[in-house]
Amino acid sequence: MADRISVMHQGKIVQAASPIEVYRDPAAEFVASFIGDPPMNFLPAESSGSGRWTVAGQSLEGPVSGKNLKWAIRPEDLRVSDQGLGTGQDCGAIGSAYAGDV
Repeated sequence: MADRISVMHQGKIVQAASPIEVYRDPAAEFVASFIGDPPMNFLPAESSGSGRWTVAGQSLEGPVSGKNLKWAIRPEDLRVSDQGLGTGQDCGAIGSAYAGDV
């Protein structure tokens, strides 16, 4: 793989950076949805003020902004825990895919 890659959309370069930077810190939603398999998941985030956001019923820290955003997360950033968050929110797996040894 190259030291730097460029991602184009509609004939324009959207991001030019190292492969890991493009993957971990995409410059635009298009880049995040294009790079990676599976791609990033996007969740609506509602501003609670002062850098607090409500995402999927959870209160999270984020950028100080007055407008609503989309929260992006990659599947490998999620962790299964038996400790829970104390919110009573349940979730379940709907499928699995082998992605190599961890």
